[in-house]
Amino acid sequence: MKGIRVIALSLQRGEQMEMEVRNLVKTYVKKKNRIEVLKNFNYTFTGRNIYLVKGRSGVGKSTLLSILALMDDCDSGEIIYNGKDITKLQKGEKADFRYHNIGYVFQEYNLFSALTVEENVMMAFAEDKVKQKELDHIDEILRKIGLHERKHHKASELSGGEMQRAAIARAFVKKPSILICDEPVSNLDEDNTNEIKKILSSYVQQNDVICIISCHGNVMDEIASNIITLK
Repeated sequence: MKGIRVIALSLQRGEQMEMEVRNLVKTYVKKKNRIEVLKNFNYTFTGRNIYLVKGRSGVGKSTLLSILALMDDCDSGEIIYNGKDITKLQKGEKADFRYHNIGYVFQEYNLFSALTVEENVMMAFAEDKVKQKELDHIDEILRKIGLHERKHHKASELSGGEMQRAAIARAFVKKPSILICDEPVSNLDEDNTNEIKKILSSYVQQNDVICIISCHGNVMDEIASNIITLK
């Protein structure tokens, strides 16, 4: 996949990864009624931090995450990533930016049931050829998250906790600068929830990554650097 100029931007020594959201607005029209989901949302996210996005159902948590991941458009506002407004990118450029910079963990895993764990993780590389270096990196990640012995098992053979770990490995594998997780533990029991919390916390501490997680309740609070409550 061909890169674009904004993707190639690098930090100077000592600089921290930063994403600044300015006056973000998103509305929907339902049965001729205008519903304002996000109203002038402002926030600055920095690397090596975990941000929890909380709020009642329907308040806009998933919408905010989708916009930050460039999977949905805002009505107005800016998302400044290392000095560049990425909302102004063209459709193809946004796809390129996501490919190179964003890891996304879906609530429902989004794994291919007929593929093995390793093959599902490889899907992060899309049509790019996966070289031995990438295969070695996949092995390293699967060992760290306790899935290496399951790498040749199909996704359909995994437990819920194992499927979520496989989904997280897929999000990690391209070394994203922004990691977005939509309700990553909502379908898991306490033991698997604690395991996912350890994996995410360790990864963010070891890498200059902005991690943004939507969640219900207080189950993820202990690993959070900051909590954002939408109303």
